[in-house]
Amino acid sequence: MGDAYLSLGDRDEARDYFQRALVRSQQASAPSIEATTLLGVARLEQGLGNLPEAQVQIEKCVGILEQLRGNIKNRELRRAYLSTVQPAYEFYIDLLMAREKQTPNQGYSSKALEVAERDRARTLLDILSEAQVDIRRDVDPNLLERERNLQRQIQVKSDEEFRLKGREHTVKQLADVQHQLESLLVEHDAVQGEFRASSSKYTALPQPRPLGVSEIQGLLDPGTLLL
Repeated sequence: MGDAYLSLGDRDEARDYFQRALVRSQQASAPSIEATTLLGVARLEQGLGNLPEAQVQIEKCVGILEQLRGNIKNRELRRAYLSTVQPAYEFYIDLLMAREKQTPNQGYSSKALEVAERDRARTLLDILSEAQVDIRRDVDPNLLERERNLQRQIQVKSDEEFRLKGREHTVKQLADVQHQLESLLVEHDAVQGEFRASSSKYTALPQPRPLGVSEIQGLLDPGTLLL
C-alpha cells in the first residue's frame, strides 16, 4: 500500500503505510519485509529531496539484506536471493551518486563504487573462498550417501533426456523428464547447503570482503585506468 500511494504521489499516505508496515514487520520478526519497507521509505525521502535521510534508510535496508544473505548456506539459493534484492543496491548506488553531485568530494562516489563491488563481486568471492574448504569432511555419512544416490538419479535422468531427444517424442514426454531432472538438481543443491551448514570449517570461513577504492587503486600501475 505504501508503494502504491508513493507511485500516486500521495506521500503522506505512503509514509503512514510504510510506518505501519515497519512496526508490523518488526513485531512479526520478518526482516525481509522490513528491508523492503525501508527501501520504500528511502524512495519516499529521496522524492522529498531528503537525500541524507534516504541514505540512512537504505543503509538500514542493505544491512538487513546482508545479514539475511549470510544466513543462506546454499550457494544457488544465495545467488537467487541476491538477484531479488538488486533494486535496493541499485537505488543505494544511484543515491550516493546523487549526493556526490549535490556535494562533491565528500567520498560518496567512492562509497558508491564499493557498494557496486559488494553487489557484483560477492558470488565470485564466495566461490573462491569455499574452494579452500572440503565441505564433505566430517559430515553425516547418511548425508553423503544421500548425495551419491541423487547423483546417480541425476545421471540416469540425464541419460533418459538425451535418449528421448534422439528419437520421436511428444512435448509432454520431454517436459516430464526435464521437470523430474530439475527437481533432482534442486534437491542436490539443498544437500550441498546441508553440507555447508554442518561443516565446522565452512562455518569458520570469514565472510569474503570486496576491495575498497584505495585497495583497487593499489592494484593498478600509474599508467592504468580502471573503468
